[in-house]
Amino acid sequence: MSDQRPRLLLVEDDPQLGPMMARVLDEVYDVSLVPDGGEALTTAQEQSYDVLIIDRRLPGMDGVSLVEALRRSGRSTPTLILTALGTVQDKVR
Repeated sequence: MSDQRPRLLLVEDDPQLGPMMARVLDEVYDVSLVPDGGEALTTAQEQSYDVLIIDRRLPGMDGVSLVEALRRSGRSTPTLILTALGTVQDKVR
């Protein structure tokens, strides 16, 4: 059995929330925290991750566009999108 933790890419631009989430998730995952959607796209295409957690509203590229770009490039990594947006339409998108 391997001692290696699963790799997680956390994309969150909030300077307080991002590091706090990374610390909590680091108990189980090897976490990479990236605060920008464009930077996250490059990171996710250059490295392999087991799971992605992506904020919906990001500088550089929003979370939905980021996931769409990753899917177009052939990445099918399981992804959780977080949003503070409240409408049903926002959540469904």
